[in-house]
Amino acid sequence: MSDVEEKALLAGGCFWGMQELIRALPGVERTRVGYSGDDDKPDPTYRDHGIHAESMEITFDPAVTDYRSCGAGTVVPAGPLWEAEPEHQDYLQRYPDGYTCHFPRPNWRLPRRGES
Repeated sequence: MSDVEEKALLAGGCFWGMQELIRALPGVERTRVGYSGDDDKPDPTYRDHGIHAESMEITFDPAVTDYRSCGAGTVVPAGPLWEAEPEHQDYLQRYPDGYTCHFPRPNWRLPRRGES
């Protein structure tokens, strides 16, 4: 691993499933789940998050992986991430049979503009 870190913020619904898939990728150093996308409602919670999206911050080593290998869908500038409550962090690590709606797609990579 290098001494350089980069961060990406992904919003893809069901942060439990996203976190479990992304954490297993080579070069991913840390993840944390939270809420993003509604700057008019700070400090959201799981039970009261308005129009925030369930999101995840990924810290990764750019010498090992890149944003396109971690990302999915549309790429837009990210706003702040409000960290989710402790019971939602690493949820599927603590409850391996818990709910998830995300599944691996081997060798999938976010295409560059014009490639798709």
